[in-house]
Amino acid sequence: MDDEAILAQALAGLFIVAVGSLWWTRLGRALRERVRRPFVTPDAALIGDVLEEVQELRHEVDELAARLDFHERLLAQQRNPQELGRGSEP
Repeated sequence: MDDEAILAQALAGLFIVAVGSLWWTRLGRALRERVRRPFVTPDAALIGDVLEEVQELRHEVDELAARLDFHERLLAQQRNPQELGRGSEP
């Protein structure tokens, strides 16, 4: 038997051992469970609901950002009114 054939057999054996070892780990169990579950496409109504919720969350985040900006300006005004409007210059 030549060296290339021995190397090919050794690599095949290592591959089989690696896959077999992976089979019993948590990752292997998770992969097996994922393969067993049928793929289900999400419902269009569910997608619409999720998109609507995301839009509401974006609106709330925008409102919170505006409030935070307002409060930061108030704090800056109370701390040092002369530096108001100078930006972040050192």
